[in-house]
Order: sequence, then C-alpha cells, then structure tokens
Amino acid sequence: MSSSNNTTPKSARVQAAETFVSIFQTLDTTPLNAILSSKYYHEMGPSTISGFGPWDKAGFIAHVNGLKKTMTAFPVTITEIIDSDSSNSVWVWTASDIKWRAEAIDGDPAEWSYQGQNMFMFWFDAEGKIEKCIELLDSHKSIGVLMPLFQRAAVNLGKGE
Repeated sequence: MSSSNNTTPKSARVQAAETFVSIFQTLDTTPLNAILSSKYYHEMGPSTISGFGPWDKAGFIAHVNGLKKTMTAFPVTITEIIDSDSSNSVWVWTASDIKWRAEAIDGDPAEWSYQGQNMFMFWFDAEGKIEKCIELLDSHKSIGVLMPLFQRAAVNLGKGE
C-alpha cells in the first residue's frame, strides 16, 4: 500500500478516486460515466443512517443530481489516500462542507454550517473502473446536524411536508 504523502506517480486507481471525489465540488456528474463500471454499486454506512441507497450506477448519478435541489456544491477535500495493489482498491479519507442554495436557508446562516468527515472505499474491476464504493459517513453529525438541515431546506424550497 502507498500513501498520498510520497512522491511515487499516482496510479490510475488513485486518479479515478480523485475524479470521483472532485465531482462534489460542482455536482457535475459527467465524469462519473467514464470512471464507474456498468456494474457499479454504492452503499452508505454505517447502518444507523438510513434512507440513502444502496444505488447502482444510474441511481447514484441521480442521487448526486438530486443534491442540486438544495445545494450548489458539496466541497470534499481529500485528507489521506491509501492505494492497494493487492486488493485493487483505494481508500480516501475526506473532510466535507456544504454550500446551500440561498433559497434553502432560513434563520441564521451560521446554523447552516456543516463540516463532516467521510471515508470512501473504492474497489475496481479488471478494466480499472470503480465497481463498488462504500461511503462511511460521520454518523453523529449526519444524524444530528445534516439530516435536520436537509429537512429544513426541503420545507424552505416547498418540497417538504
């Protein structure tokens, strides 16, 4: 395994993982068609967080496109990358933020601040495409902060209860 802190060239796996993570900067899903396998599977965890996925390739792309209803970006910054030849996988530890749509926000904008951490675990097929992703969320912040903000945003945008 190698870490992103050394000077070796980036593997195609790492490049694909970085491309995957970068789509959240703009929520443009176009690059996903090139890097995801036709058999792509995406699951979020831990199991205490429900209501998201699992998805196939089309379902995951639709999920990311759906985020555009409430936010303009979901900036994800890579903290650490672990690339494994032996398991044909890449693990990416990230920090994240949310840029909400102005019309989604009510009250004090400071209440809408969210900084979380995620772990993306990617496994690749023989062609070098991402075949499986397990995304581990910061469960405490996701349940206690993020989900209520999404619910408020949906109400503010007229899509809630």
